[in-house]
Amino acid sequence: MSSLTAFALSPAWVPTAQCPQITTDLWTFDPAEIVGWPVYASISPDGGVTARLTHFPVAANGKSISAFALPCYAGDYYYRLHVLPQTVALGNISSTQSFAARVWNAWFVPRTLTALNGADNGIVVSGQPAPPLLFQPLEEKIYQIAATPDGTPVLDTRLTWTFDDGEAPGLRVTANRIIAWGWPPAWDDGVVERLEWATDILQSESLVEQRRALRLTPRRAFEADFVADGRERQMLDLMLFDWGARVWVLPLWAQAQTLADGTWAGETRIECATACREFHPGGLIVLKGATARDTEVLEVAAVDAGGVTLKRPVEREWPVGTRLFPACSAQLSSEPALARLSDAVMTLSAGFVVLDVSDASSTPPALTYRARPVFAARPDETETLTRSFARLLALLDSGLSTPRQTDIGEQAMPLLTYRWIGLGLEKEAELREMLYWLKGRQGAMWIPSHADDLTPVDVASASVPRWMWPGAAIRALAQRRPDAGYSRVLAQWHGVASPDYGRQRTGSGYRG
Repeated sequence: MSSLTAFALSPAWVPTAQCPQITTDLWTFDPAEIVGWPVYASISPDGGVTARLTHFPVAANGKSISAFALPCYAGDYYYRLHVLPQTVALGNISSTQSFAARVWNAWFVPRTLTALNGADNGIVVSGQPAPPLLFQPLEEKIYQIAATPDGTPVLDTRLTWTFDDGEAPGLRVTANRIIAWGWPPAWDDGVVERLEWATDILQSESLVEQRRALRLTPRRAFEADFVADGRERQMLDLMLFDWGARVWVLPLWAQAQTLADGTWAGETRIECATACREFHPGGLIVLKGATARDTEVLEVAAVDAGGVTLKRPVEREWPVGTRLFPACSAQLSSEPALARLSDAVMTLSAGFVVLDVSDASSTPPALTYRARPVFAARPDETETLTRSFARLLALLDSGLSTPRQTDIGEQAMPLLTYRWIGLGLEKEAELREMLYWLKGRQGAMWIPSHADDLTPVDVASASVPRWMWPGAAIRALAQRRPDAGYSRVLAQWHGVASPDYGRQRTGSGYRG
């Protein structure tokens, strides 16, 4: 507990024993010492009415006292003008956002509002008459402030209420204006999403590697084709002209859903499915109707299994069947080229770079082998799977004689190209969590070749999965050729770069 040093103040009129510095002087006044004041006599004689005589100033035992005013509650709140709140940060806005501001005259006398400045750049002030406006003593008036999407991309303005006594309390409003990209993609070629990590790889001549992730989170980008016709084409052309280099709210189209109950204006919660979708506090969602401009962007305050809670209420009614998307803020990676098919139809390919932090949970595959995860999902073989070999080669070529090439690592590193198809949001979420666990090229795991690389010579145990069958033959081969090493053969036959590649050679392990 803290201790405070203080003293008690006493009023002027108290018994002499409580305040001797003041009351002793008062009780020892000599009436004869009072200058110009009749002792025990009336100001007016009894004989008639006369004019009052002024005998001030009266001097009696003059004494100087040093003092100071103590702060109190009245000094903290009164004798000034207040605006509450003083700062409002609206974040990213793509539709009109409104809030209330209170202006309080904390004087005990009337004050007149003479001017209201700063109501420009897309700021609309309403709720009270225009200045001049009288504020009665201790009167509070409520203003409605609205920030619209019209104006500069970055909003940072100050509203100032100027009064007749010169006081000018203010309210600072900040926001980033963004607009939803409401045009749906053409799904003929799908939507391409790219996650880009940065990995620093240091490789020795023995193929030992040290891998370091340079980014905490990956860069994220989307590419898609779009078709617009009629008024949608006109709107897209105008929006690209005016808003092309600014920030857009990009719906995550693959995670769309429709509202089963709809929502009303003023509601702060939307019932929806949130599992395996990128809803998170502080994130954005998009409600979309039939047209590209029929959208509303809302900010998420909290997420649970049954829906999302919003930071600000919904501005308008949205019926059953309205599409709901998680969204992110993004910019066009380059100005798209527009192809006009007719006077009313236009196509374009657009790429977007996500500006939000692209973070997600990281989970490795559940199946493990030799303390490493195994990604055993079968690839999509409707397209040709490629396989090649990389070597650490050094070329000596003077240009005058036969060039000499040396295999420094003395070992091939298989390179395999696979293609997986994940059906449904759950499969996509599993794949995304695995990629985030790998952090690009930093992590390591086993990948089967999924090819008929070995022919079993005996019946394998029914408890051993099929992808493990080559392992039995690999052990036998390793016994016949102990110099090759188990990890080498596994990498060779499974077509992967083994996480423990070359462990026999260095004793500490190399990594493929």
